[in-house]
Amino acid sequence: MKRHNLICASILLTGALMVCACFDDDDSSVNTPSASSTATELPTFSKFLAPFTASVEKGIGFDSHVMAYNASLSSKCESAMVSYNEDEELIPIKPISKENIAECFPQAAPLLNNKFSSEAAEVKFYAVTTYMAESPQILVLDKIEDNKISMIVIYPGANCVVDATGPIVMFLIADTDNSITEKNISITGTEIHSESWVCDEKHHFINEIDPYGEWINDSINQKQ
Repeated sequence: MKRHNLICASILLTGALMVCACFDDDDSSVNTPSASSTATELPTFSKFLAPFTASVEKGIGFDSHVMAYNASLSSKCESAMVSYNEDEELIPIKPISKENIAECFPQAAPLLNNKFSSEAAEVKFYAVTTYMAESPQILVLDKIEDNKISMIVIYPGANCVVDATGPIVMFLIADTDNSITEKNISITGTEIHSESWVCDEKHHFINEIDPYGEWINDSINQKQ
């Protein structure tokens, strides 16, 4: 698969990029079965962000529309959901079917019916896909409103060697209030160098946090 860092690099360098959301023919609503998982077992956003508690990172969080995040996608997920436009640029926003939610977000998928039990047939789901331009790096999709998406790009705060490329990152969006209504949507990015995240001598992530797995919204197993 072709890899192009243009979109993510543009986010970091220019802070804004107008992109085209090309819609496919999948049914983007979902009505997944309930699953019994306890909150303590779930890899939740709060656990993911817990190490970032210094002053500069306080208040950072995922937008409430974001149901899950995954930077360790299966090849089947990538084949189904990762695509490019005629200029070979990554298409960042696509509707996602319940089958592809199950493939791309296997931990989140069985729990969605708990959160959206009364409105599952009406909620539209989208995948927002980008690349990490460098690694180690953490991407937080922190706001969706007025047809705009913003991301926070977090780097270690001191003396950490970074690779020039990182994995594909996908966010699962539940569009409960028609926040995504335009084909052209503005994506902006803010870069932060963490005060609390310092690489060790082997450049490991702190507190055994692995940003390259699947993480889910804390409320995903709670009925509305």
